[in-house]
Amino acid sequence: EENFRIAKQAFDSLKTEADWIVMEGAGSPAEINLQETDIVNMRMAEYAGAKVILVGDIDRGGVFAWLKGTYDLIQAQHRSLLQGMLINKFRGDVSLLESGIEQFNEIVPVPVLGVIPWREMLLEDEDSQNLQSKIDPEAKLDVAIIRLPHISNFTDFDPLKQISGISVRFVTSVPDLESADLIILPGSKNTLFDLRYLHEKGFAEKLNQLSGRTWILGICGGFQMLGEAVEDPNNMESSGASGEAESSGTGGCESGLGLLPMTTVLEGDKKLVRRRYKGINWLNGLDWYGYEIHLGRTEFHKNPQESFVTEEVTAANDSSLGVIDCKQKIIGTYIHGLLESPEVTQKLLALLTAKTFDIPLSFQETKEREMDELALFLEEHCEVEKILAN
Repeated sequence: EENFRIAKQAFDSLKTEADWIVMEGAGSPAEINLQETDIVNMRMAEYAGAKVILVGDIDRGGVFAWLKGTYDLIQAQHRSLLQGMLINKFRGDVSLLESGIEQFNEIVPVPVLGVIPWREMLLEDEDSQNLQSKIDPEAKLDVAIIRLPHISNFTDFDPLKQISGISVRFVTSVPDLESADLIILPGSKNTLFDLRYLHEKGFAEKLNQLSGRTWILGICGGFQMLGEAVEDPNNMESSGASGEAESSGTGGCESGLGLLPMTTVLEGDKKLVRRRYKGINWLNGLDWYGYEIHLGRTEFHKNPQESFVTEEVTAANDSSLGVIDCKQKIIGTYIHGLLESPEVTQKLLALLTAKTFDIPLSFQETKEREMDELALFLEEHCEVEKILAN
């Protein structure tokens, strides 16, 4: 109930800020064994007074059976919230489906409001279970992103996918790092667990071997892993990361990669901020929008090799938002969205190779154009006015 209370507060806050709110459920809205505790589907829709559109994936097969079964199993008090159904990922001639839709409408009192054809979109991957590499057969540059078990903020790297001549690979095997021009350690929902994974699978040893030869970039949790240790004295992340820590109740600690002279302690409140950042040294003269969302305080045991971001507050040995070690070819930062700046991305690519790339003037504008095309696509294949009608 506490989680539902927080979800309702978040919704109420958003309602004062936005004209429209789109809520995406999780899993199925008709898991009968979970309905008493499910707060992310029909219960939340009921609180919000939402119009529910049920979307069926025809690519998996049995879409009519799934839609009918889901309708039947949704609790009776919630069925009135259902305003329509959509069939997604259709391949082929839609006229072959029309007779099925007509029969379906005779047995289910909720209309099918559209059949959406399969279409590849140049947008972010929806979740970490569907991460897609982008392999360019004529690549001039190869980027390897280590696919951590608890990877987060994986859209940080989408700008690189938009640049012709760059391959972006999510890797789970140590040998796959050897050919990379840039190795990225992404953010993590459980830094200690994923750090332990790097040691156990041999990634830590390989990264130390490649240090000084291949550029390594750590973002957020990946930045913390670059240090000498990550400590969790209050068990904020330790559950499941270290059996000894969990049983003793004394907190956890994992050895870092040892590539930067720093230690991170997971304590205090999570930092949540979005703002404009100003570059210095390596990124002197640049500024860009980004955001921070991390737990922990990072301290350097000696002065960082070179900061490239102006700090909000300067303090001795305090954590730096971004550092670069050109000799060891290490970059670490807490800032997400760094690569959405074409100027910053250009600076990064210049470190890796003398080859030139056609970089979009604005990654955000490219994304917005794709969203506009998606909107037109949906208008063509769905009854949008009925979906949006009050």
